Amino acid sequence: MSMIKLTGEESNFEAIAKGILRGFAKDSTEWGTGNNPEFAIKKYREMIQNGNGVFFLSVDGDRIQGGIGGIKGPDFHDGVLYAIETFWFVYPEYRQAGVGAELLNNFEKWGRSNGCKKVAMIHLVDSYPEVLKRFYESSGYHLAELHYVKDL
Repeated sequence: MSMIKLTGEESNFEAIAKGILRGFAKDSTEWGTGNNPEFAIKKYREMIQNGNGVFFLSVDGDRIQGGIGGIKGPDFHDGVLYAIETFWFVYPEYRQAGVGAELLNNFEKWGRSNGCKKVAMIHLVDSYPEVLKRFYESSGYHLAELHYVKDL
């Protein structure tokens, strides 16, 4: 397995990002509703190019195993800079092989190297909640906040 940090300039960036984001959306009915990969790809490219975003891929030869993406930004209450994960997905055939952990490690390193003091990871309620809870807690994370969503 090797890690690739995308720049947004790759000729196949849209196809890569679309494939990963569609895989992620299939794992969660909550996130999958209203999914707009074209909008997401445009925003990822902007955030990566202005230095506030990142998109990592794990690959095995020419096969994509998974990806993680995120942004950095300050907490509005105390100014602490966070690395905020916006998606994290590993294709089913590569789960339990360390791919997810390696993606997360690279995201954390990116955060540290960009001055972030904390990492915020999402945990969608319908996407392996018990597995992710155990993984996050065993990796030093703690539950800090729950979000409730309502359509308007």
